[in-house]
Amino acid sequence: MARAIALRSDFSAADLRRLARHSRDAAQARRFLALAAIYDGGTRSEASRLGDVTLQIVRDWVVRFNAEGPAGLIDRKAPGPTPLLCSATIWVMRRIASPEMFPCYDLLPHLKCSPAVVTVGGRNEADQHGDA
Repeated sequence: MARAIALRSDFSAADLRRLARHSRDAAQARRFLALAAIYDGGTRSEASRLGDVTLQIVRDWVVRFNAEGPAGLIDRKAPGPTPLLCSATIWVMRRIASPEMFPCYDLLPHLKCSPAVVTVGGRNEADQHGDA
């Protein structure tokens, strides 16, 4: 069986409990308390039950805490889906729909473009011109 990853030596269980008490992020506080249980000599299994997570997640918390300190236990924003259009294509589309080129520009909330069809205000360009 693999050896457990050691926790940082510059924090103690009391330090983590103090950080949990002052944290405004509930998830971060829960992670602090789970790691404090490990500092107190508890097992990783006990910490996972305390944090209501799996052993792998506790291991991930230990790795992040060792690398980044308390800030490593804050939830990170997911990156989200990758855009369908590159920034250059979006720039061109905005230039096409500029107020000078398109008199009804103020009426359009946004431009959408799928890989197959450019849509304006939810309708296909081909539908507007009868080219479908």
